[in-house]
Amino acid sequence: MGLEVKKMAEALKAGATMLNEACPVCSSPLFKMPSDEIYCLKCNRKVILVKTEEEALKVSKPATLNLLEETILGKLQQLQQKIRFEENPEILQTYLNLTLNYLEALEKIRKITKK
Repeated sequence: MGLEVKKMAEALKAGATMLNEACPVCSSPLFKMPSDEIYCLKCNRKVILVKTEEEALKVSKPATLNLLEETILGKLQQLQQKIRFEENPEILQTYLNLTLNYLEALEKIRKITKK
C-alpha cells in the first residue's frame, strides 16, 4: 500500500471525512478533518474550497505561487544532480547560471507570498 493511501486510511480512522472534491493541484481526494479544515493528504497542505469566481481569484494566486515554488525547488534538485557529476566547465557554467535564476525567482515568490 502506498504512503498516500496509508495517510488517507489513518485520517479516516481518526475521524476525517473523504469529500467528493479533488485537490486542484494533484487531483487527489480532499479530506475534511475533525477540526473542520480541509486537507489534501497527498500534497500535505490545507485547501480552501471557494464558492464564487471572485473568491477563486483570491485563493488561486497563492496556490499558483505555491505550486510554482514547488516546481522551481524540483528543478533545483534536478540541477543539483547534474552539477554533481558534470565535468565540462562550460556546461557547469550553464547549470550554475540556471541555478542562480531559479534562486532569484524563489526569492521573489517568497517576498510576494509574505505580503
